[in-house]
Amino acid sequence: MKLLFIVLLTIASSTLSAQTDNRIFYSQLMVVFSDLDKNFEFLKGEMRDKEGSDTLFASNTTVEGTKDNNIFASSSVYAYQAMIIDSTTYEGSEFILKAWKQKLTNALTGYFSQLAKDFHSENDKNIDGYEYSSEKITLLILRHKSNDGSYWINLVIKAK
Repeated sequence: MKLLFIVLLTIASSTLSAQTDNRIFYSQLMVVFSDLDKNFEFLKGEMRDKEGSDTLFASNTTVEGTKDNNIFASSSVYAYQAMIIDSTTYEGSEFILKAWKQKLTNALTGYFSQLAKDFHSENDKNIDGYEYSSEKITLLILRHKSNDGSYWINLVIKAK
């Protein structure tokens, strides 16, 4: 009987942990979404780079499961960018894309009208992924093929 109780307790705690992680991830996305209409003024940290009218700022927040969170600002676009993985194989990138597709679909169902539409860059055949859309927001998970044959994946959030 004690063994059954321990097993049930373990299952319940892992389910609660997953639900908590989902809530944290959702909350982090909502913080980014809420600052989008202000061109990320709240999230904009130190300037990292500037080239012409394009400026890259560090972000004051990090989305769970990412690194190198930045704000890209130009005369026509403001975008939140975060690196998911910076070097992997094609097979590894497939696994990560599918996992992030599921993670975002779980978090954004009911909030976004368009969930996980296939995305293929019109300008660069080496970029594909998934696109999520709401009335005001576009969110992209993008897989990029590097010149050395490896792949990297990033998250982009921008106004529509």
